[in-house]
Amino acid sequence: VPQEVFSAGTCKLIDTTPDGRLLAEIHVEKRLVIKSEKQTLPYKIVTCETLYDAAAESPECTELMRRIIGVLTPVVAKQSPEVAASLQDSDLDPTRFSFQIFQFLRLDPDVMQSILEARSTFERLELIWQIVHQA
Repeated sequence: VPQEVFSAGTCKLIDTTPDGRLLAEIHVEKRLVIKSEKQTLPYKIVTCETLYDAAAESPECTELMRRIIGVLTPVVAKQSPEVAASLQDSDLDPTRFSFQIFQFLRLDPDVMQSILEARSTFERLELIWQIVHQA
């Protein structure tokens, strides 16, 4: 179901499956929120605006990101040592990480949407922490 808040960015087609589905890699560049609908059929056309965070990144974000990475690294390393190594990158930015989490975790679509709609880095990281801490 289309959502009011969504992400957009460059798309690279990776593969087409035997049943015709597409495997694509999308580099998320921004979040958008629908402001109005111009057309519904045969496909939806909307006017939208960039969705910016309402709150600035707080100092607590880096520590929370490190705790999340501490939990994720051993789990991810079992499937992909390369991805686990990228989690240890000391230049990781908490805001960017809060969106890149979808590369490391497969989450319920509603949870992913909640993270996408969160209006601050700290709020996104808190949601992510709750998920990984329960696992």
